[in-house]
Amino acid sequence: MADGGGEFLDLESFRRALEALERSLMVMGRTGKDAELHEVVQSGVIQNFEVAYEMAWKAMRRRLVASQGVGNVDRLSRRELFRQAARADLIDDVELWMRIHDQRNNLAHRYGGEMREHALLIAEKFAGAARRLLGELES
Repeated sequence: MADGGGEFLDLESFRRALEALERSLMVMGRTGKDAELHEVVQSGVIQNFEVAYEMAWKAMRRRLVASQGVGNVDRLSRRELFRQAARADLIDDVELWMRIHDQRNNLAHRYGGEMREHALLIAEKFAGAARRLLGELES
C-alpha cells in the first residue's frame, strides 16, 4: 500500500507475524490439561509476540518517516515514537504500547515463572493493538 509519503510500505512481514501470534494464542487456549504441550505452545506465543512486536514498531516508524521525514523520527525515543504514532492516529493508547515495549525488553533479560505469565497477558493485549495498527497502516 502507498503511505502518506507516496512510498510503498511493505506490511506483509508484519501481517504474517501478527497472524502467527493470533494463531498461537488460539492454539494455546485449546491445549487443555496437557502441561507439557501448554508450555511448548506458550513458548511459541512468546516468540511470536516478540517477532510481531518488532515488526509492528518498525512499520509504525517507517510510516512516520514517510510522512514526517527521517530527521524528525530518528531522534525520537520509543515513548516519543508512540506519541507521534498516536498523533498520526496509528495507535490510540501510548501507555499500552509502552507496557508492551517494557515487557518485550524484560523478556530479553528474564524468562520464566511470573514473567512468562505476564508476557502471555501482554501478548494478548498486543495482538488487539497490533491488529488496529495494521488496519491503520493499510488504510
